[in-house]
Amino acid sequence: MMTINAQLSSGELEACYETAADPIAKSHFHALWLLSSGYEIEEVAELLSFSTRWVRSLINRYNAGGPKALGDPSGCTTERSRRS
Repeated sequence: MMTINAQLSSGELEACYETAADPIAKSHFHALWLLSSGYEIEEVAELLSFSTRWVRSLINRYNAGGPKALGDPSGCTTERSRRS
């Protein structure tokens, strides 16, 4: 089982998902928000039409680089994401 580093809380990931202007970032934050809410990788992949390999890759990118490693983070305006 892969773990998401708690760089942003589930609520912050949800806010980033809801406010992201870039559609790619929006889908990335959506996946991470679902994962942080308890969904399994397979469930997120099915819900968002991603492969499980892509979801794992997304988790690795986020864990390594934080919110700035996802799409275009300009739509995410939480304090933590600006400091990352």
